[in-house]
Amino acid sequence: MAKREQAFSYDDRDALDEQLHGAIADILSAEEQSKHIVAQAQETVKAVQLNGATREREMKETSARIISEARDEAIKDAVERARAEREKRVEAARRNGEKLAESKRETVNALANELYAALGGKR
Repeated sequence: MAKREQAFSYDDRDALDEQLHGAIADILSAEEQSKHIVAQAQETVKAVQLNGATREREMKETSARIISEARDEAIKDAVERARAEREKRVEAARRNGEKLAESKRETVNALANELYAALGGKR
């Protein structure tokens, strides 16, 4: 059985023409929608990049602040340790000075007693 080609009528042609125009309109609409989607995506990428740059800057600032605070705290601790060590040394020097003074006093008293005794005094 052989297929017979159908002859197209003007009505068929008009319907096909209408379908073609509808398809073109759909394609143009889809193209506009895709342009809108691409523009939204680009705006989103820009916003994400800006947000990322802002967060990076904030993180750097926070890091610098934390490092500065840690450095200040370390210096403060070192100063406190140095003060405590100085106080220990001052106290040790004072005690040693008092011991030395007492020792010298005892030596002077002993020598004074010997001298007094040698000169014939009684004590």
